[in-house]
Amino acid sequence: MAGSRDVNVVNAAIAGDRAAYANLARKYAGRVYAVCLSILQNRDDSQDIAQDVFLTGMRKIHTLRDASQFTLWITRMAENRCRDHRRNQRRRNELLHERRIELPQQSVTEGPDLSDALSKLPEKFRTPLLLYYFDGQSSENVARALDMSRAGASTRLARARQALRQILEKNHE
Repeated sequence: MAGSRDVNVVNAAIAGDRAAYANLARKYAGRVYAVCLSILQNRDDSQDIAQDVFLTGMRKIHTLRDASQFTLWITRMAENRCRDHRRNQRRRNELLHERRIELPQQSVTEGPDLSDALSKLPEKFRTPLLLYYFDGQSSENVARALDMSRAGASTRLARARQALRQILEKNHE
């Protein structure tokens, strides 16, 4: 719950006053960072997510209906963003583990091999792979990002995985 002085500042931010929003960001940065750190237990990730939360908040402050709820709103945004990050990280780890199983001689600890193989892929294959596996985007979001149909994105991902597998197998021969 924001204090009465904060309500005025929040209302000014909602009205488009960037300086007012900057004041809110400074005041609540410690709280948001603490929330992120408690969920992620990683300082670097927590700092990144906290910054992202305030940038997103600046873009979406106009959607806040009750200025007195700013603290709850920004805190919930941080919690949700951290949970998404953790979920995407788990998904990435699972997918990397799957790749290690499908590519017997490639292990997750052999990062340089994977980085080298990715760099050898044409951009049309590399970009969807990075969006899907390393950025945790859904195939639907990959399709939107690349301005193609979902079926097209799925096909591109399948071909990219095949090309990556061939490069990795060739590197280990």
